[in-house]
Amino acid sequence: MIWGVIPAKDYARGKSRLAPVLTVDQRRRLARSLFLHVAGLTSTLVDRLAVLTDSAAVAADAHRLGALVLPDRRHGLGAVVDDGLAALAGDRALVLMADLPQASAAELRHLLASPTPAVVGDRHGLGTNALWTALPAGPSCFGNVDSLQRHLHAGFTRVDLPGLAWDVDEPQDLSVEEAVLEDLEG
Repeated sequence: MIWGVIPAKDYARGKSRLAPVLTVDQRRRLARSLFLHVAGLTSTLVDRLAVLTDSAAVAADAHRLGALVLPDRRHGLGAVVDDGLAALAGDRALVLMADLPQASAAELRHLLASPTPAVVGDRHGLGTNALWTALPAGPSCFGNVDSLQRHLHAGFTRVDLPGLAWDVDEPQDLSVEEAVLEDLEG
């Protein structure tokens, strides 16, 4: 069994670094739109989807997609992902961040076809946006500033996928990602 795993904060708490350019409501709508894009796409490519969250709103959307919702009980992305992976029985898991507007089925299929554990870093070469791992999984390196390098040091193979490398964290990310802003207007 192949799992898709998506950790997701409550929409109202997400995208806080965008506060200088987006209202609270716009950030909430953006976070939800990004989550629904990533989760909806992933659910079509894996056997089962698991969403790791402490949010009733995220859990409700995840349930509508047929996902298993696992409550995150600890603080920190690494702890949340590790707890989630430990709760899953199966062969492999694809962990994806929930803020990947350019994620595509083609890139996800490419990553799922990797015969070895693989990692996709962010476009800055620091963070980790996607991780393809065997189950049971060892500790991940999520939540560290240099998580990409730590995953590589742990034996993951780097896969460069530009769509998966693009996440939305800073105000300048929105100026380049015009489609995201257009979604907020609608």
